[in-house]
Amino acid sequence: MSQVGFVIHAEPKDGVPHVRRMVSEGDEFSLEEMQGAVKGLIERLPILPHHDLEVWVNEEGGILDSCHTNRPFLEGFNEVLGSVLMGPKFVAGDVLVIETEGLMDHHRDGRVHKILVAKSTPDEQEE
Repeated sequence: MSQVGFVIHAEPKDGVPHVRRMVSEGDEFSLEEMQGAVKGLIERLPILPHHDLEVWVNEEGGILDSCHTNRPFLEGFNEVLGSVLMGPKFVAGDVLVIETEGLMDHHRDGRVHKILVAKSTPDEQEE
């Protein structure tokens, strides 16, 4: 069975926040798939005490001028980010959120998961 994830893009598409649903080629996302999703080296975003959420960011996003703060992610996950150490640009670039039981069950009966599903487009070719 494949893994499902949601790439929350930092840059809007036609002025609208852009979320793309992606499915792993194998049972789990490979390193290459995850790096492709965030367009660089990956780092897991520590969201304590929510160990059941699996969120991956570009490890260098905060220092690259080409990566902008990911406002759609920050707005969608603001309820759970209170425990993350933050700087002015702590989540920059595209973000990969892997679909887990924790994501589907989390906060207000899976509200964040429902938003991601509703806003996402299927896998598509990157432009």
